[in-house]
Amino acid sequence: AMVFPCTDKGVLRTIGEINGIHYWENTSDRQTERFEGAKSIGDYQTDPFDSSHVILSAGGWSKKAFSESWDHGEHFKVNENIVTTLTQFNNKRQGMIYTDNHITLDGGKTWKELEKPISAVSPSDNDIVYSMNSDTKKAYRSEDCATTWTELEGSLSSKAQTVMVDPNNPYKVYALLSNGNVDVFENNSLLKTITTANGILSYDDKFSHTMEAMAIDPDNSDHMLLGGRNSRTAGRGLGIFESWDGGETWEVVMGMPGARDIWAFGFEKGAGKAYAATSSGTVVYEFNKYKQWKEDVLSKGFEFYINGKREKDINVFPQVEGDEIYVGIRSLFENMYHDVVWNPDKESATIVIDKSTYELDVNDDKIFVNGKDMGSFNLHYYNDNAMISLTALREAFGFKTGWSLTNGQIRIYE
Repeated sequence: AMVFPCTDKGVLRTIGEINGIHYWENTSDRQTERFEGAKSIGDYQTDPFDSSHVILSAGGWSKKAFSESWDHGEHFKVNENIVTTLTQFNNKRQGMIYTDNHITLDGGKTWKELEKPISAVSPSDNDIVYSMNSDTKKAYRSEDCATTWTELEGSLSSKAQTVMVDPNNPYKVYALLSNGNVDVFENNSLLKTITTANGILSYDDKFSHTMEAMAIDPDNSDHMLLGGRNSRTAGRGLGIFESWDGGETWEVVMGMPGARDIWAFGFEKGAGKAYAATSSGTVVYEFNKYKQWKEDVLSKGFEFYINGKREKDINVFPQVEGDEIYVGIRSLFENMYHDVVWNPDKESATIVIDKSTYELDVNDDKIFVNGKDMGSFNLHYYNDNAMISLTALREAFGFKTGWSLTNGQIRIYE
């Protein structure tokens, strides 16, 4: 059967496949029981020693209970005494199941409360687990299935909200923090902290930034993805951040649909693909194709044509979000020989072209022409540079624009 754990709907499951068609069974509370009135699914796993045995966590977004099936996921029974954010088999030891605060050695028949809550389990060695204490800012590692713990040197710089162990190195762990940074522990001590200095962007003072999701490529541990959302509004994030050097430097992946949050990532081993789970659907990121495109096209630099002349004095990299292209306001207009006056208090730029005065209110995404409100347009910041979309240039300024993804050419005509 094909199984889809869902938000709000429990588990969707096919009856089976006939001539290439998967037939669905109707879901009901008989198959996925509710916990406190809700049945969103968290972790979902099949027992590596017995495929009829399936576990998951079910309930609301912030509170889920351990649930178990012994008939390949057709029916589940909720254990309301085990409330957890983590549910995982130990693939080395039959009958052992971890939750964040409990462990069972007999397949869920009896449970033991843990000394420390489990924050993450090493995918390469399930006996090794980690615990992050956000109150004391301390990190711990256990190498004997959460029985005894070693305190790691160094302290967390903020509250840990997502923890991930390197898929190929059980002694290296990453903690995504509430302040937008990432603390990295290796062996017995804090190795480094990844901050905006490494290229991760953060929201301005109006918004709270959250790195919600992280993934490490199982085929290359130096290849990593980060993403998140605006935690104040649970709205759009700042895109996909990618590193190819173990987190030392990060770049934003061009083309990630901008009006999306990112809640989780997953790599497909050996496929050159990663998946970003967003509230607007799943985005498939083919990173090998993107890397090749950057080498073939972007390594030569953007060909930026203004009024038919190629300009090379561009101080900010053009950005692609979904179907929209953004260029730096100052770079563009000063290369057109128009002065740009920036008002830091209002977060606006004023440009005079012939007899028209344009005010670009980046803070509120508004453009005014001779004081007249022309409506809302996509304006934003990238690395402290104010950006304007090609759509705004066409509709508010009357410019002609063109963009070729194949050869990296951007053309703008007054």
